[in-house]
Amino acid sequence: MSCIPNLFVIGAPKCGTTALVEALSRHPEIYVPKKEIRYFDARTFYDFPEDAQVRTLDQYLRYFDSNSAARSRYRVDGSVFNMYAASSLQDILALNANAKFVLTLRDPLDAAKSMHMQRLKYHDLRMREVSESFADCWKLLDERRVGRGFPPGCRNRFLFRYDLLYDYGLYLPHIEQLVPARNLALIDYADLVRRPGETLEALWRFLGVERHPISMSRENNSYVVEPNFLSKLSERFVRRSAPLRHALAAAGLPINRIGRAMISKRSAPPAQSRASDVDAIASAEFSGSAAAMADTLSKYSVMKWAT
Repeated sequence: MSCIPNLFVIGAPKCGTTALVEALSRHPEIYVPKKEIRYFDARTFYDFPEDAQVRTLDQYLRYFDSNSAARSRYRVDGSVFNMYAASSLQDILALNANAKFVLTLRDPLDAAKSMHMQRLKYHDLRMREVSESFADCWKLLDERRVGRGFPPGCRNRFLFRYDLLYDYGLYLPHIEQLVPARNLALIDYADLVRRPGETLEALWRFLGVERHPISMSRENNSYVVEPNFLSKLSERFVRRSAPLRHALAAAGLPINRIGRAMISKRSAPPAQSRASDVDAIASAEFSGSAAAMADTLSKYSVMKWAT
């Protein structure tokens, strides 16, 4: 029996969605086959359609074809890039007009700097940022706007467009227009970090599920991958095993983290935590984004559901 997903976690990357979906997966009334299936948002995430692993609706729905999914009140798709395109939301709502959406956002500059660090977790040069300096990469945005300055062979250019990823004002209008207010809740990353218990309690109320005490764990931490042979071997395993891992996840065996443990890591460069002239420039550029986030929070914050 194939069940239709009815809860979508969307938002910008590095805004706590991985930890949130992990918490959702531990609620007895909620089913999560894997975090990001990347079906509805494939056009945003991939530059080349042939890179998508899930290409048909039938393939997508297989992730929810299980007894566990059928018994659950909610079936979750945590493909966060669904936020960025109105067409993605329209396709979701065509499948399930009553779907609920949990949107997570973070201070845009903090999120952009964290995303830069995320890009340093890859040994594969196509997915790895060209510099460990956020300032250097921010200065490349003018080139990236005209198709230059990306990592060699990059096939996911949107991931390196920090200006677009975190300009929330470009995307919040179509979210508000398409998703009924009763089905939309916005989580501020700051609340998720500082008061996770209260945030989850409010989320359970929004979803109408039983209160269930769940401790939030930090997921998807930032670090720099050392470019050595072991890391390269691990990345190759992760990339080449993608079809098998997708199939196993669809069968209820999420093993996407296999291989990552072999990667050699080190902490983020100390300079990342220090303010720079570029921080001031980026903060000014993101002022409209921050204002759009604050306005949407005032209307849809999940904390409105808190006791």
